Amino acid sequence: MYAYYAAQAERCPRCYTFYDEWNPAKGGSYYAYEAYDQRCPGCEAIDILKREWSEERNARLDGISIGLRRGDPTKNLTKRRPNRGGDE
Repeated sequence: MYAYYAAQAERCPRCYTFYDEWNPAKGGSYYAYEAYDQRCPGCEAIDILKREWSEERNARLDGISIGLRRGDPTKNLTKRRPNRGGDE
């Protein structure tokens, strides 16, 4: 268990690469990885809901966790309004 946490301390908390992979002095390379973009419909739906909540309620979303659940595949989930206590 300790080995797992020790290895995690050597990783970037954002991109999860090991710092040594980027360090030429330790056998790594500045070109170890290449950044790319990728769109995820699930992440898009979460971002849209966060933006709607923030605009509608003029409130911060600190501590709010927005997740995904299975829905009706015939609905356009990215345009779905926030759940207001069960009145979907």
